[in-house]
Amino acid sequence: MTAPEESTFADLGKVLVIIPTYNEAENIERIVSRVRAAVPEAHVLVADDNSPDGTGDLADKLATDDAHVRVLHRKGKEGLGAAYLAGFRWGIDEGYAVLVEMDADGSHQPEELPGCSPRCAAPTSSSARAGCPAARSSTGPSPAC
Repeated sequence: MTAPEESTFADLGKVLVIIPTYNEAENIERIVSRVRAAVPEAHVLVADDNSPDGTGDLADKLATDDAHVRVLHRKGKEGLGAAYLAGFRWGIDEGYAVLVEMDADGSHQPEELPGCSPRCAAPTSSSARAGCPAARSSTGPSPAC
C-alpha cells in the first residue's frame, strides 16, 4: 500500500506570499530567500512603505534577479494592516488563488509553509483560498494552520 500523495501549493493554483516592509533592509534578502526555498512555486510580493533604509531598492534588485518576486512601492508608512490589505488587493487583482501573510522580521517561519498546503486545500466559498500562516481571503480571515 502506498501513502497518499501530499498536497503541494502548486496543486492549489497561484500562490502569493505578501511581505510588508518598513526598514527591513537587514532582513529582506534572507526572508525572501527562505520563502523561495521553502515554496519554490510561490510568488513573493514585497509591500514596501517607502523605507528610508533602502529596503525597497533591495527588493527591486531581488525582483530583477527572480521573476517570482514583485515589489509594491507604497507612498509612505501607512502601517502593517494597510500594507497587508494593499497586498491582498494586488494579489486578488492579479489572479492569485492563495494569499499568505509573512513578516519580514522572521516571526513567521517560511519553512512551515509546505505543511500548511493540505489545510489550504479545504473547499472555500471565496474567490481566493485562505493561506497560511495567517492569510486572509477576499471574504475575511481564515483559521491559521
